[in-house]
Amino acid sequence: MNLYTEIMEEKCPEDQLHLRWTGPSEGCAGKRKPCYGRNTMVVSTPTLTAPSGQVNPQKKSHEKEIKAGKDNSVIRIFQSLAKVGVEYMKKIVDSPCPKARHLKFAAAYNLGRAYYEGKGVKRSDEEAERLWLFAADSGNPKASVKAQSILGLYYSTKEPKELEKAFYWHSQACGNGNLESQGALGLMYFYGQGIRQDTEAALHCLREAAERGNVYAQGNLVEYFYKMKFFTKCVAFSKRIADYDEAHDIPTIAQVTDCLPEFISRGMAMASFYHARCLQLGLGVTKDEATAKHYYSKPGGRVKMAVWEDAEIASLHKQNSYQRPAGDLRPKQTTGTPQQLAL
Repeated sequence: MNLYTEIMEEKCPEDQLHLRWTGPSEGCAGKRKPCYGRNTMVVSTPTLTAPSGQVNPQKKSHEKEIKAGKDNSVIRIFQSLAKVGVEYMKKIVDSPCPKARHLKFAAAYNLGRAYYEGKGVKRSDEEAERLWLFAADSGNPKASVKAQSILGLYYSTKEPKELEKAFYWHSQACGNGNLESQGALGLMYFYGQGIRQDTEAALHCLREAAERGNVYAQGNLVEYFYKMKFFTKCVAFSKRIADYDEAHDIPTIAQVTDCLPEFISRGMAMASFYHARCLQLGLGVTKDEATAKHYYSKPGGRVKMAVWEDAEIASLHKQNSYQRPAGDLRPKQTTGTPQQLAL
């Protein structure tokens, strides 16, 4: 979760707050607008101007400093904006005014993110959790569904994990239409985390989430097809995902599906790796080592390959019998543990 990936923006139903930053193009240079539409609060950044036809010397100097890596003004601007945003959201959350009631859930969600990431305020998991619980409002569909989903993620990653709470909140968010949580529920059912293991329920959740565009759910289905030796289905399903351009497609998919970029990237990594594996070994498709090498070389494929190798080597080295298979196309490790270097 990155506070600036969405630039403090929460896309909410009509009865929630829409927070975003605007720039000079909206005609508000250096001024703060208290509202923008019914449910939007806008904070704008200042504009540097110069006489018509002249190059702004401040802008030119600023560009040179950034290129030389000598100026931290951008960081300071974001820090300043974060502090302003935090103050606005605190006022909304604490406001006794009945007219601010429909804004509080979204403000609390964003304020919780600020505390969780330490942006504009001292980092505090406890305060983030408190605010998210308020924003989630016991699963109220008119509250912040994003807060419900993020609580599921929070409880499944904190130490110690609280998987029963994670399952509860993912269930609430999924019931309110959250796509990220639907995929997460599928995995929790699949591995029996926070709930009794139920493969049928897991596949139902993963398939529905995949059909709705959850790339992480799609990647996990690819892995399931491979491990179950449904190789033809694995190849067909994985190719479309593996062919995504991560640099350009991840932001678009994140915007359309409202899923976290980190998990979209993981789904692509899984698809790239298993597609390459099938091509390399001729499983469900004509063997094509050159194309397999291409998919292995994709950033996602390399990430998943490293995970695969860690598990594979740990198992095989117990018998001290690991040998690199003949014709293995995976790039040889040049750094890492002694076991990894054996590859």
